[in-house]
Amino acid sequence: MKALRSNCRGWRRPAFALLAVLGTVSITVAGCGNDRESEPVVEGSPPAPGTSTTGSPLPPNIVTEVQVQRAKPRSPDRSVLLWWQAIQFQDASSVLDYTTPRVLRTFGRGRLTRLTRAVGPALGGLEVVHTRVYGKRATSRAAILTYERGEPKRTATLPFSLQLALEQGRWKVDDVRYLNTLARSFKVR
Repeated sequence: MKALRSNCRGWRRPAFALLAVLGTVSITVAGCGNDRESEPVVEGSPPAPGTSTTGSPLPPNIVTEVQVQRAKPRSPDRSVLLWWQAIQFQDASSVLDYTTPRVLRTFGRGRLTRLTRAVGPALGGLEVVHTRVYGKRATSRAAILTYERGEPKRTATLPFSLQLALEQGRWKVDDVRYLNTLARSFKVR
């Protein structure tokens, strides 16, 4: 078992770097927004799944409001989806809001803002597969989904996990590993 464990370590770092690059090099989408759990829902009929409020189809890599609404309110799953969606839409203030103060100190607020702006449009889709909660900590297992440009055909599904912490009644991303990998890949300092 020890030999197997040491063999696994050798592939983790390159695999994680590959995950970061492949997970971010997908469909390019420009946009902005602010999707927080605490904000009220806009009145009127909701858009059809996978469409914008104007009814235009969204690229398949975008985390949609339908995905967010399916996740239990105030759950780690919803926080992960909202954090990911905020990055996709280059909404740095929401990304900062859904990130723990510990990570903001370690990674840097300015660096995270620059990374959000650099990576956002190219970030792959996200599907939360399973979340394990243990007290005020959680591990969210997710898959980064990449698609053929302009097509709904999925080209890759890349698994990864993200750590979260419950702070003042809200789940926040408490994992700097993925951010560091992205920053290195996109040369964000």
